[in-house]
Amino acid sequence: MADISQEIEFNASPKEVYTLLTDEKKFFALTNSVAKIDAQVGGNFSVWDDYAVGKFSKLVPGKEIIQSWRASDWPEGAESKVSYILSPKNSGCKLRFRQTDVPDDFAKDIEQGWRDYYWSLMQEYLEKNNV
Repeated sequence: MADISQEIEFNASPKEVYTLLTDEKKFFALTNSVAKIDAQVGGNFSVWDDYAVGKFSKLVPGKEIIQSWRASDWPEGAESKVSYILSPKNSGCKLRFRQTDVPDDFAKDIEQGWRDYYWSLMQEYLEKNNV
């Protein structure tokens, strides 16, 4: 199993970045893919047209999200833990991301997928919408 750690800076407040990750309408606007997000502790989520699913175990608005996370093409029973820690940085925020227990055969693609399908899309969305 592999672990992935990334740090990203956004030119938006921690609250705005948190909302992009926890609000299904904002996530749809960001990705143009179906998302079902029940943003409460114990609530389930399904994003990217059911590619990734999981459950929220901790939510601190504007500061922290912890969730179980698995991809639809992973081996049966494989499940990772994802954490997003948000903190103010200058006029924006820093996101410290960590995903643990990623099946080794998928780690490289998952690591790049966060960059391509989350962080870069979030940067573009925030710039385009002057958030």
